[in-house]
Amino acid sequence: MKFFLQRAALVAFCQIASVAVFGQNWTTIQSGTTKDIETVFFVSDTEGWIAGEDGFVRHTTDGGASWQAQFSGITKDIYSSYFLDELTGWMVGKDGRIIHTADGGETWNIQYSGISNSLNSVSFANGNVGFAVGDGAVILKTTDGGVTWNINFAGTGVDGGSGSGSGGGVDLYSVQVINSNTVYTCGQSGLFMKTTNGGTTWNTQTTGIIEDLSSMHFPSASNGYIAYELGKVRNTNGVGTFTSVYAPTSKDLNAVWFVNGNKGWVAGEEGRILYTTNGGANWFNQTSTLITRDLYALHFPSEEVGYCSGKDGFLMKLTNAQLVSTDEIELIEANTFVYPNPVSSQLNISLAGMETFHNEKIQLSITDSHGKVCLQKMVNISNALLQLDVQDLAQGVYQVQLLGNQKVLTSRFIKQ
Repeated sequence: MKFFLQRAALVAFCQIASVAVFGQNWTTIQSGTTKDIETVFFVSDTEGWIAGEDGFVRHTTDGGASWQAQFSGITKDIYSSYFLDELTGWMVGKDGRIIHTADGGETWNIQYSGISNSLNSVSFANGNVGFAVGDGAVILKTTDGGVTWNINFAGTGVDGGSGSGSGGGVDLYSVQVINSNTVYTCGQSGLFMKTTNGGTTWNTQTTGIIEDLSSMHFPSASNGYIAYELGKVRNTNGVGTFTSVYAPTSKDLNAVWFVNGNKGWVAGEEGRILYTTNGGANWFNQTSTLITRDLYALHFPSEEVGYCSGKDGFLMKLTNAQLVSTDEIELIEANTFVYPNPVSSQLNISLAGMETFHNEKIQLSITDSHGKVCLQKMVNISNALLQLDVQDLAQGVYQVQLLGNQKVLTSRFIKQ
């Protein structure tokens, strides 16, 4: 059987609202708001909070099926949240705002930060010790659960940092507390810092990066990932080694989350979502053509479930994320199974000798050099040849990807 994807099929696919890869499904869920959702945090697969523009806060106990508004007590934008459990959490945001709850958000109390710098990220080691970072290289620390916040460090010496906390240093965008002693933070102009003594001293590590570092996540104390501008990702061992990780997009990345050392997601501008099972050696595009709004935050309460939030109240949920195992998937990259190359109209995909794809339902996708999905469809393979009508694709370099139960086959071709 020969399989032709005509122009009508391309148009029909653009109307699909969720993306399926290896049994995973990112599906949009109703957030109950049209305000930008800057942060999402779940303490379990079903209970979590979203917050953002103008200080709105919402809470769910059923995995996002329903949301209840909570009164934050502030009208400034909220940029980051952190919860220890279903009762205790903090949120930080614009103009130095910090709020705290001890009853799951039934009541939120304002904590005094002592600064007017916007706070972009917050993280805690336990109920007492926590850090918040923000504009002007300000780093705040609390040892009493936020009753008092003290300027732990401000002004990096980069960009004329003054040490005053008044904006003399470069902005910090992300912080992660590993324990009471070890903390990482990163931000503007490639700045990356670490403390191993609870913030008494901070050591700047040379990243070799000049772009702003938007987000980072460490699945373990010595293995972290940084996502930033123009679709770039770096892996670090936490002691000064930074390795570039290729990601097939040129869009700015705003969020990163790894559930372990190999399996992770990045998300960002114009709805880009990329997924890896091997620490970034290969990325699979999970972007739907319908998702065009910027994505701001990712959070995975477990290896099975994840959430992604963005502009204008946009919210998505991923289920069955555990179905992909790096031990089970064989990644194959070859340029010989697609021909002719370059191609003008009909692209042939030969699966000769790849019997594991035969008589199997697989996902076929084509992405352009910017990571945009141009074609994606589930197909049943009954013989060793697929033929695709690609005449409507613009000239350029594309990646074709076949995703099966146990194999991932990728190749590139040139459309002339």
